[in-house]
Amino acid sequence: MGWVSKTKERQLRISRIRKWRTLRRRKKLKKRLRHKAKYESKFSKIRPESRRSGPPATNFQLSFPPTLDFDINFDETIMFFAAFRRLIFKIKPHSIRINHSALVKISPAAALVLIAEIVRGSKILPRCKWRGTDIKNQEVRELLGEVGYWDYFKGINWRKTPGNSRQYIQHRTGNHTIGTVAKELVQHYMPELKVAEESKKALYPAIIECMDNVMKHAYPLADKGKYHFNRWWLLGFRDPQTHEVFFCFFDQGYGIPKTIRVRVKDKLGPLSQSDSELIVKAVVEGHYSSTKDPTRGRGLPTLKRFIDAAKAGELMIVSHKSRCIFSKAGTTEYNYETRFDGTLIIWRLQN
Repeated sequence: MGWVSKTKERQLRISRIRKWRTLRRRKKLKKRLRHKAKYESKFSKIRPESRRSGPPATNFQLSFPPTLDFDINFDETIMFFAAFRRLIFKIKPHSIRINHSALVKISPAAALVLIAEIVRGSKILPRCKWRGTDIKNQEVRELLGEVGYWDYFKGINWRKTPGNSRQYIQHRTGNHTIGTVAKELVQHYMPELKVAEESKKALYPAIIECMDNVMKHAYPLADKGKYHFNRWWLLGFRDPQTHEVFFCFFDQGYGIPKTIRVRVKDKLGPLSQSDSELIVKAVVEGHYSSTKDPTRGRGLPTLKRFIDAAKAGELMIVSHKSRCIFSKAGTTEYNYETRFDGTLIIWRLQN
């Protein structure tokens, strides 16, 4: 009879749909496992501490690669921080032990990002116990002390080497624009800035705009009320022997490419410009802001003009899946598969 055949057809259709859904779930699971394995590889160095018995381990050990530096070891550095964020937001352990023993070299910018991630992690996981091991490398111990990293650990002492000529301003942080911090940084640089007086005055508003950009569009509104919302991090140094000045600025928001991708031509998927191309346009052309305000978007071009006028220097911007380096030799663009959450600006100048 007709109704019997229709019933069988419906049953077959339901069976096919169930099989298709099962296969889709399996594919998604395999994809998640591959993604998980990627960050638990030798690059991430994040693993549970061994336990002989009892429930699954919730105590994790965080070990560093030998070099944590955005200049000379970029791939391992961003994979380390990607694994660190996954540890905080996905795994959420009860205890984290930071093992510094493998660390041989660290840059000031990497130290700033590390401080920001640890502080945010401690706020997101208030019940998590953070422990840290001592470090034998004197150079790394001293740099971490100079930037204020050891202030978050108890019982680790450091002292400055007499021959070290770098004069640091320890890291600063805030969730609103603080003019006194920008003024302190500019005044710290004055003895080594061999540029015209008008150019010196342009540095202060450039740093202020970095802070303003964080306030206006760096973070999603869903994070409002959380500790890291609208928060920026900054540190710098000058060196009287090499006549070098340096500062780095970091926020944990959307990233420059996402915040300035507001024009229709920039939202056309594969047909639109890459992340690095958007950053280059924002730095070279200026006035490329999500607010579309002609008075905005001047901070990064100003920092680049200092590089162009100096004896040597470099402006590096790391954001989302891109890295752009601006120097007197030209502009270099890189695009990556691993995402770097937030925006890191590294500015160094030598006169």
